[in-house]
Amino acid sequence: MPLDLAFFAWFFYFLKKTAQLSIGAVTGPRHLYIDEQVQGGWVGHSGIVDRAKALTSVAKQAGTHQIDSSREAVAYRFSFLGIATVTCYFFPVCA
Repeated sequence: MPLDLAFFAWFFYFLKKTAQLSIGAVTGPRHLYIDEQVQGGWVGHSGIVDRAKALTSVAKQAGTHQIDSSREAVAYRFSFLGIATVTCYFFPVCA
């Protein structure tokens, strides 16, 4: 783990614990919504980090470029078809 990443991990860990102790003592421990903030952080991180990879992959599937998926276990087209199928199925079920 790089030193700067380790520093920020420990820094925000101790910042979170300090907030839990100080704010949680006044308002109650569940008022901080720590789990929801962590989940939002992971979603935001994946959106920032993987956005370029996802956009190039979608652009290649749209027909502007060809992807050589001969070395992959599953072709990209089948992966996108599976994602679209699952999304179309779960969207009405979960809504």
